[in-house]
Amino acid sequence: MAVSKRCYLGITLIIKIALMVSLVSCGSKQSTSATFTSVESTGGGETQSFSNVGLGTIQDVPLSSTNATLDFGTSQNNADYLLILNAPQQTSSSFSVQLSKTNPSALTTAALGLQNPPEQEEDYQEDAAGEFHQYLREMETVIAQSDDFQPVKPSQFAALQTDQSVGSVQTFHILSTLTSVGTCETTSGVLKYASSNLYVYVDKRDLDLVSDGDIKVLASDFENIAMPLERTLYGKESDINGDAHVSILLSEVVNKQAGTSGLVTGYFFPGDLYENTSSNPCSNAQEIFYGLVADPNGSFGTPISSSFVTKNILPGVLAHEYQHMISFNQHVFINGGSTEEPWLNEGLSHFTEDITGFGNENWARIKIALNQISKTSLVTSTSPNLAERGLCYIFLRYLYEQSSDGNTFIHKLYAANRTGVDNIEAAFAGTTSDFKTFSQFVNRFSLALALSETGLTSDSRYNFKTRTTSQTGNFTGFCSRCDTQDGRGTVLSGPVMTTVSNFPASAKVTSSATQFFRLSRPSGNIQVSTGSSGFTGALVRLDTK
Repeated sequence: MAVSKRCYLGITLIIKIALMVSLVSCGSKQSTSATFTSVESTGGGETQSFSNVGLGTIQDVPLSSTNATLDFGTSQNNADYLLILNAPQQTSSSFSVQLSKTNPSALTTAALGLQNPPEQEEDYQEDAAGEFHQYLREMETVIAQSDDFQPVKPSQFAALQTDQSVGSVQTFHILSTLTSVGTCETTSGVLKYASSNLYVYVDKRDLDLVSDGDIKVLASDFENIAMPLERTLYGKESDINGDAHVSILLSEVVNKQAGTSGLVTGYFFPGDLYENTSSNPCSNAQEIFYGLVADPNGSFGTPISSSFVTKNILPGVLAHEYQHMISFNQHVFINGGSTEEPWLNEGLSHFTEDITGFGNENWARIKIALNQISKTSLVTSTSPNLAERGLCYIFLRYLYEQSSDGNTFIHKLYAANRTGVDNIEAAFAGTTSDFKTFSQFVNRFSLALALSETGLTSDSRYNFKTRTTSQTGNFTGFCSRCDTQDGRGTVLSGPVMTTVSNFPASAKVTSSATQFFRLSRPSGNIQVSTGSSGFTGALVRLDTK
């Protein structure tokens, strides 16, 4: 799990839109019980009338082909409308969308007169630490399928099957670069916490950077909150060396991995579940994951205080990396399938941080996603960046809340050899025809992102449940417009929207991302062209000026 230096220092993007205020004021004017009208699409270029749409009414936008005509008439030209366009679920693509008063012409990059507003232009560039996690997720597939990685024989580890005592020292190999699973540093770890489930080691060089009290709290929270919850919801981790323990090693080597390019906060390396061989020289041949140590003076890279490490960073890291460990066991060792796709694997780890009550670090990622929503993909072909992680987590949280049994839905994601979108559709097993496919999930999810907490609708389909305080004292659940109280000062104001008052207007949308247009007092016919089939969309009448 990676946190950029920019995020750590608390430098956040500023959202400069007043959408929340205007939508809340709308909700106070009429009933908050929204209606939804489904529009049957009959072919490309169809016209749908919105001239008599009431406040809060949500209607499908007919986009069966690459264009549609929206008729706003003249009787309600003092109203604003929210137009949502969801790009097709693909990877490594982007799409041009255009709104015009005349027949849409062929879209080219040069024709994009209206790009995203200034608050969206600042992009987050994933740093080297993020690339490291992409590399690890890709290596999961390689390791699971390659004959070069041999299963561990528990009989070789008879010594480890005897419980270890606090103070004992073991030798560990820790990946020391961001681009190789064959390059590692060997160090000694001192056992600082031992129970029937868990061993926590600290690098012998870093004993002064992690107090015994902090170790006790971290270990207790992980063992008593995260571990049982994850085992119940996902299934158990493997036990390849037969010692019935999960090990955690905290070391400065983790801090050093990214240097000045960011900060690696922790990781799970699947090669540890296979024998240490010439093809796999960095394996510790046991269930283990790794975390950073405090570095207030920046001796190892990015400066980071002890209190921030122990309160904000490590509790979430432990829950996050444990999910990866369980996922590998369930998908590869038990079900004999492929590793979970990186975007969903990471999304589930961030979801895990939330439900265990250790999700404070999620909010910074969510803010990045909402600030650049039209270029944040939900489904990615490689490991997602921070914004994409944030968006996938929100999506999973939404489906978890919308399911008739959220825990069963999540559990099913681990109980079969499916992955990715297929896994989500099969696990959710929607019972209504309008909410059972991925595109339908995305369409309604985008509406919830826009409308939740605005007061415009009380319909549970378009609102996230109110977040609650967990036993950890942190919030669990999602809010799109709130002071997150995450220890960083992160404030959310919903997804960024492009206000359109003149035509033509154009924008680019990344695959499996969403473009939010706020149409200011539209009238007459407006042509919508997506340049590609497969888009879904919706229109909501907002306020009356």
